Amino acid sequence: MTIRRRVGGQSSRRARTHTEEVPITRFTWHPKPAPAKLPVRQVYGFLFAADGRLLLLVDRGRCSLPGGRPEPGEDAETTLRREAHEEVAVVLGQPVVPLGYQHVDDEDGSTCYAQVRMVGPISAVLPAAPDPATGRQYQRLLVPPAQAGALLDWGEHGHRQVAAATEAAVVILGLPRDDFPNEEHI
Repeated sequence: MTIRRRVGGQSSRRARTHTEEVPITRFTWHPKPAPAKLPVRQVYGFLFAADGRLLLLVDRGRCSLPGGRPEPGEDAETTLRREAHEEVAVVLGQPVVPLGYQHVDDEDGSTCYAQVRMVGPISAVLPAAPDPATGRQYQRLLVPPAQAGALLDWGEHGHRQVAAATEAAVVILGLPRDDFPNEEHI
């Protein structure tokens, strides 16, 4: 079972097993590059269609961003491009830019790493296919950015990330600010 709760304005999660309780994991959003000394263990992308809608991955009824773990020698952009192709069968255009990172740590200090967030445009949508890492075929959902925060269900940090990603998509990628089509499974 996973228990979600708010700790000092941060999103957190505590998992329980039948024999032990593991430490609270805290996720703290930072709209800047991850410090060089902090290992990057995950890279996720706010991926935008040309009409300004945001692509979400849907797995077992839960929405998330496409992304995953870097393979040896990969930088964040290469990781995101590979994961976007594998998980949601999209090709990313240019530019793909860093947005910030979430600092992930356990209350006991045993885990400490960065989840990098990036923003990029979708240049092609390919036929859906199973993810080679999991064998599952995820649903793909295009949504107006205003709906993404609630669908991701990450609390205030999630809403701030979506707002920052949307602003970057408008300013850097030149995408529309509003008047989006409705959500659509692709």
